[in-house]
Amino acid sequence: MKPESLLKSLLDEKEKEYFYIMHLSYDGGCKEPLWECAKENNIIGLNHCRIIEHDWRTERELVKNCISKVWARQLDMFCELKKDDIVVVLDGWYYILGIAEKPGECNYNKNLSNCKDYSGGFFGYTRKVEWAESYEWGKRCRLSNPVRGFNNTLNIANKDTKWWTSLTNSNV
Repeated sequence: MKPESLLKSLLDEKEKEYFYIMHLSYDGGCKEPLWECAKENNIIGLNHCRIIEHDWRTERELVKNCISKVWARQLDMFCELKKDDIVVVLDGWYYILGIAEKPGECNYNKNLSNCKDYSGGFFGYTRKVEWAESYEWGKRCRLSNPVRGFNNTLNIANKDTKWWTSLTNSNV
């Protein structure tokens, strides 16, 4: 009998029928130092370079037309995470970097919203988290069933999505 995955156990424990999946990305580069920053500082983050001068949480109406509807939805989701939510952080479709839980308050710091060259910082919008599991970059968990088709930075996975099965049946 296959042991139950950590993700499945957390979902059962919290009686959750959804979780979030989040790509770790910085314009396709600098992923390893970005992950190390996230892991070591117990944070997850999000950024959009077209609205770095404005705090999405308080100025949404002012800047919503500067970005796509997809990005508006992702920023809304990130800002609305609840304390009992679970976020699976991915490197592409093939690797899990970590499983975060207990997201704290959403914070915004425009000085961290660097969109030029990676400066060693993180993103403008961050949340403190607890890592239920986190892997060293070189030992990240390869998925036997890739999370194909997940191309956004943040999305929700529920039992109706193909991502639910890929991740809850994984060896994590």
